[in-house]
Amino acid sequence: MTWPEGIDEIQASIGRRFKANDWWHYRGDAVKELEDKFAAYHGRRFGVAVCNGTVPLEIILKARGIGPGEKVLVPAFDFYSLPKCVANSGATPVFCDVARDNLTIDNGKVRERLKSGDVKAVVAVHFSSSVAELDALSKTCSESNVNLIEDCAQAAGAVYDRRKAGSWGIASYFSFGGVKLMTSGHGGMILTDDEDLYRKCFAIANRGSLPDGKVNSFGIIGDNFGMPQLCAAALLPQLEALDELCGRREGIMRTLDESIKNIPCVRPVKQFEKTSLRAQMRYCFFYEPAPGGIDGPQLALKMREAGIPIAYQPYKSVTNDERLFRMFGTGENFPVSQNAETSLMTAYHWELLRGKEFWTSAMGELAKLV
Repeated sequence: MTWPEGIDEIQASIGRRFKANDWWHYRGDAVKELEDKFAAYHGRRFGVAVCNGTVPLEIILKARGIGPGEKVLVPAFDFYSLPKCVANSGATPVFCDVARDNLTIDNGKVRERLKSGDVKAVVAVHFSSSVAELDALSKTCSESNVNLIEDCAQAAGAVYDRRKAGSWGIASYFSFGGVKLMTSGHGGMILTDDEDLYRKCFAIANRGSLPDGKVNSFGIIGDNFGMPQLCAAALLPQLEALDELCGRREGIMRTLDESIKNIPCVRPVKQFEKTSLRAQMRYCFFYEPAPGGIDGPQLALKMREAGIPIAYQPYKSVTNDERLFRMFGTGENFPVSQNAETSLMTAYHWELLRGKEFWTSAMGELAKLV
């Protein structure tokens, strides 16, 4: 498989920037067009395009005035850059276990943690083919007057309760890194409906300037986190194709869900009832071997030897990730997160586009191996 799809359209879009001779501009028409179209696609008023998917959370927290002495609740099972970005803002990351069958932050545990009154924001990460329980989390955060922020790095195009993921909470952010659902190698996007937050995020990302080019009056010095013009040009055609690709992948994922239910030792990741299009960067399922059965890494190896692109989950919980533990060491246990480290298997989104026939055959091979 080749990724991204629609390479001719992407090359043509980039070519138009060269023809216009504005490809080298710090801020150009393609960046503004992407911000506007991406925000509108998600039902948001404002977008701020940035250089990668790592810096947005730091920008949002700083723009929201969340910093030293304040706490931000994040899932205990995720990529290490999430709590690192909280720390970069000066705030303290506090970890919360994830839902057993879904692997997004557990709303019941969030509700209990917010009773302490010392948390200023909750980051809901749409992760490992799941969308977080957004309606419940929104209600929980609203009742406690806490900022809800969505991490949509793996979830462009996902839909929950007839609304796009990224349209909930005070702000959301996306990644356009190499393996993401829309990619320009690097790149990211912040979305919000709050004009004050938008202007502050823009100023932080664009060396203190506001969208009209004037220096901000917030006292923000700013950083150089803007998106290059050519990245925006590469992303615009992919945004146009996003709904069609999400629909294709969702159909294949649902077929896989049904197939996996009939295979011993294997179960699908459960979706919350109101999820109609899940996070799709990876398709994930749980594998818990029977006594004497092959373990996850061996299973992944045998699947790859059979030509089936299944991988062993690379993420770890804060308890066991050396990078996280060194900086944020905690005596707490996060049993669901820790179990996911050894039981989650994955396939990337571009591999899903091989089609239903390929993956139906692949599930037959999986059944033989377990």
